Amino acid sequence: MVAYPKLYALEVNKLCSIADRRVGDNWVWNWSNNIGPESRTGSQLQNMESLIHHIHLVNSEDKWSWDLGPDGLFSVAGTRRALDDHFLDDGDRPTRWSRLVPIKVNILTWRACVDRLPTRVNLVSKATMLIVNASSKEQSPEASRLDTPWTMGNP
Repeated sequence: MVAYPKLYALEVNKLCSIADRRVGDNWVWNWSNNIGPESRTGSQLQNMESLIHHIHLVNSEDKWSWDLGPDGLFSVAGTRRALDDHFLDDGDRPTRWSRLVPIKVNILTWRACVDRLPTRVNLVSKATMLIVNASSKEQSPEASRLDTPWTMGNP
């Protein structure tokens, strides 16, 4: 999706980089036609320039940064520590992932330790609506025992 289709249509070099359009502290455009300030295209240009006028570009190699690590670099251990700090209540027991079992078993174990399994009690405590299939003639024993106000089903 193009945010400014009229400007895109008027751009001469559609494969240009941002660095091609930034010279010093000024934006330099290369349009196929002149853009009148009162036209709809001029309005798009003013809107776009108001969004990008504060951007400061640095001439350096592109790189990703990671806010959760002290050095700005991504690491699995740093991610684990951030998850432990954020989700675990006791804080002194770090998440241990076993390579001997499938990842889904590790995740299930972790969710059980932090009480994040989608059990009936957890769903009801979060006021999650439980829906019983109202069109079935027979209800399962589990469905007939659901007597919470959030349950819908056959009377």
